[in-house]
Amino acid sequence: HDQYMSAEQLAGHALARADELERQLAEHSLTMQKAEAAAAAETTRVVGRIDAHELSTNAKLDAANRLVSALQAQVTTLQARVAELERRPKLSG
Repeated sequence: HDQYMSAEQLAGHALARADELERQLAEHSLTMQKAEAAAAAETTRVVGRIDAHELSTNAKLDAANRLVSALQAQVTTLQARVAELERRPKLSG
């Protein structure tokens, strides 16, 4: 019977796995929050530079659109990573 885990051992492994998944999700959530804060700071910095250079309205819009596209790509990448974690089978007792 040594090759078979007891129900208690199986439950212990399942709980450990669930704890690890929760830890990873929390980590990714924190990563997402940090990325969003960095994106906001970068937006503020870029808008400040745009204003300082007194670009035309169209040039400002183009620059803002490029920045938004780049930030959306970063957020999409992070969301995909979180979704990948959430798709993993969850062991529950």
